[in-house]
Amino acid sequence: MYLTYERYSYLGGVCPDTAFLTLGFRAEQIIKAQTHNRITVVNETIERCITEVTNLLYKAEEDNRVSSFSHDGLSESYSVIDASEYQKKISDIIYTYLIHEYAEDGTPLLYMGVKGHG
Repeated sequence: MYLTYERYSYLGGVCPDTAFLTLGFRAEQIIKAQTHNRITVVNETIERCITEVTNLLYKAEEDNRVSSFSHDGLSESYSVIDASEYQKKISDIIYTYLIHEYAEDGTPLLYMGVKGHG
């Protein structure tokens, strides 16, 4: 993983260590996908991006938990999250942090085009 729990906590991480292994890994995979796996050197900007995405994933899980419970009638109600809202927030975080970050070969991490030959 790009980020240890200790570093994540130091940078403002809010999820408990028991959730961090899963959510931190998931955040890294999302970021790797959006950067086409160009990250080879992890700097503080990338660590902060991972921290914020992990925090948002944790918040999404918290928002999707049981919000009320009734014992006699055995009814549960769940908070409803808008997945597209969270996906947009994640993309916004990644864009904000990584728009000016470059791979070792000088390619912007968020470059989506095709490099020309010649």
